[in-house]
Amino acid sequence: MAALTLPLPSYTPPTSGASLLLAFRPQTPKTLFIIGSNALAAARAFAALEAGFAVVVADSHGLDHSCDEIRWRVQQSQISWIDLPVKQSSLAYDTVIESILEERLDLALVCVTDTLSPVASSNDNTMTHRAAATVAGMCRAKRIPVNVSDRPELCDYTFPACHRFQAITSCPGTRSQTKTSLQLSVTTNGKACRLASRLRREIIAALPKNVGMAVDNIGTMRQMAQEATSAGEKIEYNEPNEEDVAGSGLAPLLNTPVSLEVPGTSESNLAAQRRRMRWIAQLSEYWPLERLAAMTHDEMFAAMAREEALEASVGDGILAGTKSSRCSQRLKTAASSEETGKSEVPLDLITPPSNSDSAGDAAHNPASSGMPNNAPLLTSRHSLDILSKPSTSLKKGKILLVGSGPGHPSLLTIAAHKALTQFGTLVLSDKLVPAQVLALIPQGGNVKLYIAKKYPGNSEGAQNELMDMAVEGAMRGEIVVRLKQGDPFLYGRGGEEVLFFRKAGFEPVVIPGISSALSGPLLANIPVTQRGVAESLIICTGVGRSGKEVSLPGYRRERSLVVLMGVARLATLIQALTVTQGDGRRAGAPYPTYTPIAIIERASCPDQRVVASTLAEIEAILARNGEQRTPAMILIGWAALALSAEGDLEVLNDASNLATTDGADGELKEKDLERVRRWLGPERCLVQEGLEEGWDFIQ
Repeated sequence: MAALTLPLPSYTPPTSGASLLLAFRPQTPKTLFIIGSNALAAARAFAALEAGFAVVVADSHGLDHSCDEIRWRVQQSQISWIDLPVKQSSLAYDTVIESILEERLDLALVCVTDTLSPVASSNDNTMTHRAAATVAGMCRAKRIPVNVSDRPELCDYTFPACHRFQAITSCPGTRSQTKTSLQLSVTTNGKACRLASRLRREIIAALPKNVGMAVDNIGTMRQMAQEATSAGEKIEYNEPNEEDVAGSGLAPLLNTPVSLEVPGTSESNLAAQRRRMRWIAQLSEYWPLERLAAMTHDEMFAAMAREEALEASVGDGILAGTKSSRCSQRLKTAASSEETGKSEVPLDLITPPSNSDSAGDAAHNPASSGMPNNAPLLTSRHSLDILSKPSTSLKKGKILLVGSGPGHPSLLTIAAHKALTQFGTLVLSDKLVPAQVLALIPQGGNVKLYIAKKYPGNSEGAQNELMDMAVEGAMRGEIVVRLKQGDPFLYGRGGEEVLFFRKAGFEPVVIPGISSALSGPLLANIPVTQRGVAESLIICTGVGRSGKEVSLPGYRRERSLVVLMGVARLATLIQALTVTQGDGRRAGAPYPTYTPIAIIERASCPDQRVVASTLAEIEAILARNGEQRTPAMILIGWAALALSAEGDLEVLNDASNLATTDGADGELKEKDLERVRRWLGPERCLVQEGLEEGWDFIQ
């Protein structure tokens, strides 16, 4: 009877339009030949150098006309340079290119970068389409793949949007970066190059910052798994490359069974390496990337010891001999070292995992799992046991340098709100932070609140006290929230605190706050810039360090001036701005005395007050309206009246229209005085109490 022949199954038909993506790492010397010396050529050369290529760059415009990076790499003998004949598409030019392609037997790729402009001219260094097509034809005749920038029809290959991940190691004040083995490439096959760059950025942003270190650590563990045997013999056990297998349709290495040992026999070195490789595959698949990236060499060793212990516990009573004794000895050695205080591998890292029931209990009771009480419970997919970090690394606290915004709790950033309500265990607050913000701090718990004892004459002492308290708290393991009004770095002395904390060994996490310099005027219906009224903005302080006077800007009609911490010195401030013969405090023209000014007190708080008038009358108006409220800020300029009532957006147009007429200054002054009268009314001032009605809805 004839054998039954079954028809072959159908497979997915190929769809054209894709690229064959390769990771090209030449094992013998290969050369990339680049025609062009612009910035793109430098980028291509650098990428090739990192991949182990030799690089030859040629151009017809001389090395002196190449980009700085090309010149530097030639000077450093990192790349070679060849001068080409000046006239492209000439016999001499073609002959030189032909000879290079013919003589360089190690030439693997050609890249033309001087084609980013469609037509070459007398003042243009780019290659013509005809010359580029000629070069591409020569390359194909020699069977050398060629890439021609901006000419997809001439390309055998393209350069995708690439990124090489770095290993980031941080210590106070410094951040060092070394490149890892992980690279990412995105290609749209010539359809959307700009979008490819965006996709690359978004993929990178979605991954942990130190993901490249996870790759390098796994590579180190793979080398550890192939360590020499006790007899010094190196077993060359090479599995198929995971990257090749992942895209080939072959059975995943992760689920390939491992051969079981025969009871009473010892495990061969090859079998041991195979088992270790499967264990590393499990770690690669199920452990959090952050945990893999953070592993030290000792923790890698501990992970391998954990695998040995797991195998021994599974085979206890069944398997005897080399493996069990080897594992037991390793655990005993680690434990002994721990007792003597000389352990390179913390004992809690190599404690064998419990059975599933007790492991579940350990998830709720860290002490039962041998983990420190304050150790974070790291979990992974499928409940694969994860090494806890050494307890010594968990004792150090953190310092959060937080801006609280202008004062209204709704104007806190989400990060600042979380710092106050979820993270902080010690809050050190400036005295100007409003009570409604401090009320967000959990009451009756373990969170401690301390408010600065700043008063005239004690500013430096109170500042130093808070910084000392922050460092002391962080050393105790506290999450310290250093809470500052507005934005910490806009006259908030945030920079001093960063340097102080850094010197003490803590790099603070800076959480910006909404600055009152911008939000305060807006809460008073005053834009700091407005088309037709104010085109620029200067922010300055009313008092310098140790009470010294500061330099103030001169008058510009189109500019707003915001002054922080200046109300207490309002009289001297106005004098410096308006006096005709300056005393050196003002750089520029004097301000007209009828220039609008608005003082915003306790911006965004329920008792906010806005007092507005002119430079000539604001002191008297402020005194007439009772006690001042702190903190307060000042806005000077025509933006103060821009949105009042029906609005006035013709301030700059009036100046432009009158600029060429006789008596323009006098006429413009009359217009300005009239707009000020309309703005202020017969009272010659505006006083507004509280927030606008709409804010009641947001409370």
